[in-house]
Amino acid sequence: MRGDVDATASRQMDASSEGFRFAEGKWNLRIVAALLWKPMGFNQLSRALVGISQNTLANRLDSLEALGVITRTVLSVTPPATLYTVDRPGRELSDTLAGLARWGERWLASEGAEGGVLAPSRWNDG
Repeated sequence: MRGDVDATASRQMDASSEGFRFAEGKWNLRIVAALLWKPMGFNQLSRALVGISQNTLANRLDSLEALGVITRTVLSVTPPATLYTVDRPGRELSDTLAGLARWGERWLASEGAEGGVLAPSRWNDG
């Protein structure tokens, strides 16, 4: 019985590790969150994601496309344009990103002198 529990826990940890590895990829979650809001072209994304370099954005988009998280569509317009949309794996992050946003608002948002840290004075509020 204990071996079954250990094997199950090990599989869950392996799956969690892959999810954490994805989340640790700089800009991955921000790009997905922006595209969940609405499909965008490269320049729109670049403006929406303050602080990201164009080279980094291009690399992250290529990586997310290779993972199947987003789709890149070349539009038949002049001049040529691209549109990035979120695929099913990215859409499944919607609830996770919403929960992370709620957590950040609750625990990290700047409040007076606490400066947005995980302040012990906030631990007991329901």
